[in-house]
Amino acid sequence: MTPELYEVLFKIAGGFVIVLIGIIIWAAQRLVSNVGKLSENVASLNTSFNERNSSCKAKHAIIDHRLNCHSDDLKNQGTSIAVIQAKLNI
Repeated sequence: MTPELYEVLFKIAGGFVIVLIGIIIWAAQRLVSNVGKLSENVASLNTSFNERNSSCKAKHAIIDHRLNCHSDDLKNQGTSIAVIQAKLNI
């Protein structure tokens, strides 16, 4: 093989390597931008989860209070029924 042929082959190989490096850099840039978007979305999800969790805790406190009130009412009614039954001798 002649030196001119080697020179042409090296130029073609060099161009090919430059194209491959360009493709790799482009893919890496897309990966970095996607990772940035994903981290923003995760932060947004964490915020919405924390907001939802705090609202659920507030709702649970209200529901627990209502259930306790109903439980007290049922106890009082049970006592009233027992008193009425005792008076009627049932």
